[in-house]
Amino acid sequence: MSLADATEGVGMEVDQGLTGVTTPGILAAYTTALLLFPASYQVGEFFAQMHLPTISGYLVTGVLCGPHGLGVLSKDAADQLWLADDLCLAAISIAAGSQLMWSEVRTNLKTVSILGAGVLCFTWTACLMAMFVIAEHVDFLKHLSEGAHISASVMSATVMVARSPASAIAVMRELDAKGPFSTVVLTVAILIDVVVIVVFSLSVEYAHSVHGGSDFNVLMSSLVPILHLLLALVLGACLGQIMMEILTRGRMFSPEARAVAILGLAGSWYYVVQDVVHSEPLLTCVVAGVWATNRAHYKLDDKTSHLSPTATPSASSKGDAETGSNPSSPCGTESVVAAPLSSKHKLSNIIGLSLPWINVAFFTLGGAALDLDALSKTMTVSIFLFCSRLLALFTGASVGSYLAGWPSNLVRVCWMSFVTQAGVSLGLAKEVADTFPDWGDSLCNLLVSVIVLNQLVGPPLFKLALIQAGEANPAKLKSKNSGVIPGFTESEMDQKS
Repeated sequence: MSLADATEGVGMEVDQGLTGVTTPGILAAYTTALLLFPASYQVGEFFAQMHLPTISGYLVTGVLCGPHGLGVLSKDAADQLWLADDLCLAAISIAAGSQLMWSEVRTNLKTVSILGAGVLCFTWTACLMAMFVIAEHVDFLKHLSEGAHISASVMSATVMVARSPASAIAVMRELDAKGPFSTVVLTVAILIDVVVIVVFSLSVEYAHSVHGGSDFNVLMSSLVPILHLLLALVLGACLGQIMMEILTRGRMFSPEARAVAILGLAGSWYYVVQDVVHSEPLLTCVVAGVWATNRAHYKLDDKTSHLSPTATPSASSKGDAETGSNPSSPCGTESVVAAPLSSKHKLSNIIGLSLPWINVAFFTLGGAALDLDALSKTMTVSIFLFCSRLLALFTGASVGSYLAGWPSNLVRVCWMSFVTQAGVSLGLAKEVADTFPDWGDSLCNLLVSVIVLNQLVGPPLFKLALIQAGEANPAKLKSKNSGVIPGFTESEMDQKS
């Protein structure tokens, strides 16, 4: 019997006023989660001592304690926690958007475009071909038509292209990683997810036309996702404007109070966009983070004698301000430092007050949702797709970074930054199951199996990439036993930290 079942008696009767809320057990579910999260945090700290990402510890805890493991958190209890999951996704998406400064995107536009195109095109094409090859050998697809194989392959490839900015931000914060490499790969990951959301909408429309026997009209089928995109941009800008006002006008309140206000607003906005407006809540929150960060930045510049980015010979040092690069950086730009009072730090710091526990909740619940039985049943096919995706990432990222003029040491590790998948991928896979009940559940289980492998392998690889790129703060990597990590002398660590 799970802990949630044992505490069922403390559940309260709740009217079904919100989607997904059932009667008894809500309080029991949240009680179980609140007891589980501190334990998950401790497991993450243990992983950190082993020089592994803390989010890997959270995932493992979720898998072990979830409904497919020890059953501490039952499936019914996990389903009741949808509100917490939405709040986590909203906060993480805003945090991802807050990392995008238009000045940095413009500075690195060529690099971001080339690298993003390489990763996107190679990964999508390779995953499409791999899925189409195995479609005839998968039980739930082999009886369908060739057109159905194509539509399923297109949707699967699109899901496998999606990244995990949430995981990237969690690893970067854990290592206190700063620099042009981490800035570029995070920007590429966020922009690719935006593209994925639009392409997935198109692929679903195409699949509907194939299974419904109607002709696929590109113009008409593109209209719905484009309208959703425009609506998400408008709603995101509105949310961002409100957050900007909280940032700039709410200085009389403590950072904690502003964090609570922003998180409460973001969670409510996420629910409205997803369940009332039926638009794209992840994209909305990313746009809100971008809007609030950049608008507040320019507003602050106007109030501080128009402070502007200036060249400085010390920008390449690790301890400099927000963004620094030099001619040897992967972006190939001159040294640039944003205004010293940039509110990017204000938004990211305010969100960052709660982000550690947001990550604990999000990745623990994500681990609890992973179906190990489905993974075992599709292991062979999942490993094939997983390896195909890794090979495509290696090729696309290597080609893109080479064409962008990156040094050879970064070309070798760039692909490691794009392995992880999480929120967007899982959300799209679930949408496949909801949209195509005949075979969507089976395809969803297959995609989730691939996502599980990527999520378990991706964070350690990204951590290694940041270390190899020299953008991880060595002080964050010190072993509690020796105080020195491989590859750094003690003097080098003290100098970098």
